[in-house]
Amino acid sequence: MGCGFHLRGNAGDLSWLNPLYLESEQLDNYQRSLIESGLKKSAVRLVETAQAANRLSVKLSALTSRKIASSQSSDIELLQLSMDIEYSLHSSGGEILESSQRIQLSKELELDANNVLAHEKAKLAAARSLQQTLVSSMLARLSH
Repeated sequence: MGCGFHLRGNAGDLSWLNPLYLESEQLDNYQRSLIESGLKKSAVRLVETAQAANRLSVKLSALTSRKIASSQSSDIELLQLSMDIEYSLHSSGGEILESSQRIQLSKELELDANNVLAHEKAKLAAARSLQQTLVSSMLARLSH
């Protein structure tokens, strides 16, 4: 029995998915590129049409933000940022290979209330980090 540990960014061989069509209408360019890159590194051959191919449908949620603490004395705000990825996999014949799965992640972000210009940059960096981790987790699960 394996321990379930995977090196970050290394999902293993996913060639069993070949050929694969990525249903990416709900993804932005960065998200699509991130997923395609991860799939290609895992030996997946992506195709342009869904005909005669397995289909991976992926949706990443928008980043949500919730203030969990603030300190007037130190001008520090603590936010909890959350995001999830939902995916499903169907064979070329329409058979469900992986029913709808959801992975949720959150991380805390400390912001300086006196440096408002840095807030959006820090949130964007945190969102990218969450997206990378979510995609890696999805690929690791698919490599079972």
